[in-house]
Order: sequence, then structure tokens, then C-alpha cells
Amino acid sequence: MAEQDHTPHRAAMIEIYEKAWSDPEFRQRFIENPKEVLREAGIPVLEDANYRVVETGGAAHEELVLVLPARPSTELEAEELASVAGGASIAIFQQLPTIGPTGFPLVWG
Repeated sequence: MAEQDHTPHRAAMIEIYEKAWSDPEFRQRFIENPKEVLREAGIPVLEDANYRVVETGGAAHEELVLVLPARPSTELEAEELASVAGGASIAIFQQLPTIGPTGFPLVWG
């Protein structure tokens, strides 16, 4: 998968957050229908995915939502099994996305 420049999406997300902080009606709409708000901001969404806005009480890292991706459907070949160290496989991590649907990088490791 080719990497894309997600800088415009970051700027759009910042605008969404700032508006949600200052406009209670917009904040509620973002919580109730995040896909619609993201689309309106020009941020691509995955139609078959569920989106959820999680509010924090203000403390940094109060709640982090981690998504467990589906297990890869392919079986590991003998060469891939031979490269496994400590029970982890590079083949599995190569299949994980590096950029989330909102344009923010996902960090693995």
C-alpha cells in the first residue's frame, strides 16, 4: 500500500476538535455521527467501519482506544516460520496498516 500525504487530514482533524471544544451542538453531532462530520471535513472514511468518538476528562492518556485488527488469513510459509523470533512474525506486522482512516499514523511496536 502506497503511503499518502495525510497533512490535510491532520489540519481538518484539528479544526474538528477546535470546533467541538467551542460549539456544544457540533460536539454532540460529532459524537453521534462522526462519519458524517469527517466526510464534511473532506476526510475519507471507511464505509464498512464503525466510528466512535471517545471523550476524555482532560487528563493526558486517560483512556486510549486500541483496535485489534483481524488475524491475517494467510498461513505462514516455512521461510516465514524460520524467521520468527520470540513468537512474533514480520509477516504479520507487514499486513497491518500504517496510517489510520483519519490520516494519523498508527504506531506498532
